[in-house]
Amino acid sequence: MKDLNTLNFDAIQEDFIQYIWRTKLIPKTWKGQSGENIEIIEFGHWNTDAGPDFFNAKIKIDAHIWVGNVEMHVLTSDWFRHQHEKNDAYKNVILHVVWEDDDQRTTQKSNDIPTIALKGSVPKVYLERYLSFYQRKSSIPCQSMIRDVPMEKIRISMYRMLVERLEEKARNVEKIYQQTNASWEDTLYIMMVRYFGTKVNREPFEMLARHVPLSVVMKNKGKQNTIEALFFGQAGMLEDATIKDDYYVALRKEYDFLKKKYQLSNMNPAAWKFSKMRPSNFPTVRIAQLSAVMTQVKPIFSTILQTENRNDIIALFTVSVPEYWDDHYTFGKQSKHVKKGFSDDFIDILIINAIDPVLFYYGKYIQDESFCQKAMQLLEEIKAENNSIIRMFAELDIHSKNAFDTQSLLHLKNTYCHFKRCLSCTIGHEIMKGNYR
Repeated sequence: MKDLNTLNFDAIQEDFIQYIWRTKLIPKTWKGQSGENIEIIEFGHWNTDAGPDFFNAKIKIDAHIWVGNVEMHVLTSDWFRHQHEKNDAYKNVILHVVWEDDDQRTTQKSNDIPTIALKGSVPKVYLERYLSFYQRKSSIPCQSMIRDVPMEKIRISMYRMLVERLEEKARNVEKIYQQTNASWEDTLYIMMVRYFGTKVNREPFEMLARHVPLSVVMKNKGKQNTIEALFFGQAGMLEDATIKDDYYVALRKEYDFLKKKYQLSNMNPAAWKFSKMRPSNFPTVRIAQLSAVMTQVKPIFSTILQTENRNDIIALFTVSVPEYWDDHYTFGKQSKHVKKGFSDDFIDILIINAIDPVLFYYGKYIQDESFCQKAMQLLEEIKAENNSIIRMFAELDIHSKNAFDTQSLLHLKNTYCHFKRCLSCTIGHEIMKGNYR
């Protein structure tokens, strides 16, 4: 830990000053940098959007009471560095709170805004804890202290993290919902098809969903050969005239008819990636599975709404993939006989990434909390994911029972720990105010 008297103040960021202010960890009476007597009556409301940092504060300056906004910077000169003197949004600032006053121009050129400097007035323990977050090189900044945080506090934070993660995913669902002219069926269809591609082919699969209109699929419900020709053809995978096996030729012939009938335009086959993938994840196999689902399942969104648990959803994906694919991973190349049905793990990926976010957004949209709770309940029924982030938390004695926990921890790590947003994290707050090493 650096000595506080020789501290490089590049380590102090505005989030620390905002934290000290919104948690009221400073005296209420001050001597302004220009000699004013300043009393903080009300600290105001924290603004997380553009503009001054706190709205509607009440400050007594000498004999007068002012109501207005408070702006915060590390250095007084940051006011000019950020060009606030040219921005009308800062005209109602009544107090400038800084860590260190390095420039008297603020009071001279910014409508005589009083300035207070926090350096030397913040309890040492808070500064030390803050610096411990930001100076550590570890992937989880609080890893030396988090074991001392009561598990019930961590669990409360994890619940908040899961809600945030679902809300973040719901924003992506909202965009698709708007693009599909407010069609819930099309929204879930696009989301679901997207995640058939896992990480490598996610974008091409979403493109495929947009190239295969759900309305056309529904018109041909129950016709396995037609649906499969439609998806493979639109994927650009029926263009090779050199492949002569009967199955491929039949699909190609069917697609030629469908393409003219529905005036379709197919994708560029170069969009698909096969290299460095397990054959079971080849896009050809996934499209065959997708075709089987879309052949047999009723309108997908309406059906999902009627399911009660994970097992009901798994049953929807218990479909028969054409026998051709038991001996093939790609067209025209025979392989060892392996059934190509869905694994439970793959269905869980679809639930976590597609079905759950749509259910959650649907509940928010129609203001029915039961669907949001259903989305969270589904995650509790899915086994915990296993990856480097989850193992990292397990080493800190934060163990995951199910996907509810792992999705929470993934959001915590990727949204807070990675960016050192410790003072916006409830675990970070607990450490800042608690008696931790």
